[in-house]
Amino acid sequence: MNIKLIRTFVPSMDFDTSIKFYKELGFKVLWKGEDLCEIGTVESNFFIQDYYVEEYANNFMMQLFVDDLDTLYKRAIKVIENFEG
Repeated sequence: MNIKLIRTFVPSMDFDTSIKFYKELGFKVLWKGEDLCEIGTVESNFFIQDYYVEEYANNFMMQLFVDDLDTLYKRAIKVIENFEG
């Protein structure tokens, strides 16, 4: 078996705000439907879903690898200031 891609589905309390958050971090919207949005690059991406269950969301984790963590951190600090919660 040759696994080509595995993706996660990220829960969101507010679908549009979640998409905006990831876009401001630098992710690209690859596709957007009524209740599902593909975010990232062609090679590395995930889905934001318009679905939220607190127990699932509280147990959700995602790992991101970047080539310049300091740059991402500086960008994230600025973006986080624009969002509540």
